[in-house]
Amino acid sequence: MQTLPQPTPPAASRAFTIILERLYAMARHLDAPLGAPSDLEATLMALPSDKRTQVMLVLESVESRATARADQELADAARAVQNAAERVWTSHGTTDRPRFRAGDGEQKVHARPEHN
Repeated sequence: MQTLPQPTPPAASRAFTIILERLYAMARHLDAPLGAPSDLEATLMALPSDKRTQVMLVLESVESRATARADQELADAARAVQNAAERVWTSHGTTDRPRFRAGDGEQKVHARPEHN
């Protein structure tokens, strides 16, 4: 019986590392205060809030295109970073603006639910 290869967890994949490096470079280019290059949470928090919608759009596009090309590692990595961004930015109260979803060649705005 042949064992199937275990998928690489998104945070350990090369695709995840590349995405994190690009986000870190973006934050550094914007002169944001940064932690270690491998610290995803610190890198996400260093991104200015006016750039966060753009980051999410790019990650959603990467995930969509990777899925279409059957590049599951890249799609999982993009999804993992999206989920981390949502968690980090929500926990720091920075999700009160509309959220954009890429797809179907147009951008659609989805209002975020209010947290009371």
